[in-house]
Amino acid sequence: MTFELLEISEKLRSAPGETIAAYEAEYFRQVDAIADAVLDNRKNSPVVLLAGPSGSGKTTTGTRLMEHLRDKGVPAHLISMDNYYRNWDLEDFPLTETGAYDLESPLCLDIPLLNEHFAALEAGQAIEVPIYHFPTHSRLEGETIPMVPTGEDIFIFEGIHALNERMTEKHPGAFRLYVSPTAEFLLGGKPLCGQTMLRMIRRVVRDMLFRGADGAYTLSLWENVVAAEKINIEPYRKTANGEINTALGYELSVLRTIALPVFEGLGQDTPCKTLVDEAVAAMEQIPPVSAELVPGNSILREFIGG
Repeated sequence: MTFELLEISEKLRSAPGETIAAYEAEYFRQVDAIADAVLDNRKNSPVVLLAGPSGSGKTTTGTRLMEHLRDKGVPAHLISMDNYYRNWDLEDFPLTETGAYDLESPLCLDIPLLNEHFAALEAGQAIEVPIYHFPTHSRLEGETIPMVPTGEDIFIFEGIHALNERMTEKHPGAFRLYVSPTAEFLLGGKPLCGQTMLRMIRRVVRDMLFRGADGAYTLSLWENVVAAEKINIEPYRKTANGEINTALGYELSVLRTIALPVFEGLGQDTPCKTLVDEAVAAMEQIPPVSAELVPGNSILREFIGG
């Protein structure tokens, strides 16, 4: 999908509310279509595996899918696969070539437990979802989230590695959903911002606002994140039963109001400086739009808050 920013900017100037509502409606149309597809697949499995690269809006999309299913009268539940992370002190925790914790590897997850839980849910049996405590990089002992099927439930498991073959091969009936902002933004017909840059901008803003990480720290991780995605996430996209494009035509105009000052304040030794400079040049050409115009249920709220 391509978005022409000159056209979008004109629409935002003349009718901002209507323009934003139209882009939001298209996103929700996709979610509703996927909800119908998930229901059609219920006879095969109650499990939905939702994956996508960093900055895709997986959590919000999983929440919206759950809400759409509930609106259709179906008990639906969203489960973060982050809760299945393994303790860092395990001897076989994956490491990079430099000996650092390889936090992008699917082997960070307790894959045997995930497969056990998928099988239990497919058999109509209850599970106890672990609770992962990120400050200590370990599970909370004796605390779980019970999931008890009642017969028609749908269980949405959301995580970057949800479509990994280590799980999907053992559960071929599960509905596989890939989420990503698959769009290119043009300015006067010329490419200005692609999906990798958009995801980077989204992540820098989110990490700064909600994860206590400044832009330099997030960018220091970005090259490894993208490299790992090419190995661990993107190859499984072709196995998905459905996709949702999470890009909103107006979002760069909103993100720039937060991201541009952050990017302009980064030093010359900032990691990914070339990409940062390209992002700054792109955002400087886009008229700003106030975040106050973004609906409360927008996927953009996952990154800007509110």
